[in-house]
Amino acid sequence: MERVIICGVDGYKPGDPLPVQRKDELKTKSFETVTVTNAATTLVGPTYTTSFKQTKAIITVEVASIRIRTDGTHPTATVGHLVNSGDTIKLDSIDEITSFHAIRTGSLSAVLSVTYLEVAV
Repeated sequence: MERVIICGVDGYKPGDPLPVQRKDELKTKSFETVTVTNAATTLVGPTYTTSFKQTKAIITVEVASIRIRTDGTHPTATVGHLVNSGDTIKLDSIDEITSFHAIRTGSLSAVLSVTYLEVAV
């Protein structure tokens, strides 16, 4: 079963239905892949820009497990939220995206597929 990790959703509890937005409210801005190694990795790559009004990110984790933090602190292989291969992470703000850090938990590097979305206003 796929897990979805949602950061920053007020009142969300495990087992609740996932928040849904109408398709026309979000616009895909860019996509990138990020390799997560044994050094803390961020998402702020060449395809990301903070000029988006309100930005979200959908991230799928492939190949290996990782640990993440969204408070700006680097995770370690044993400290941070554990996210397994096949899981999805949803970041709901520019702050969460720019504060995101990930590190692999074992000897295999993970690959993140990241889609950045802009909320249409």
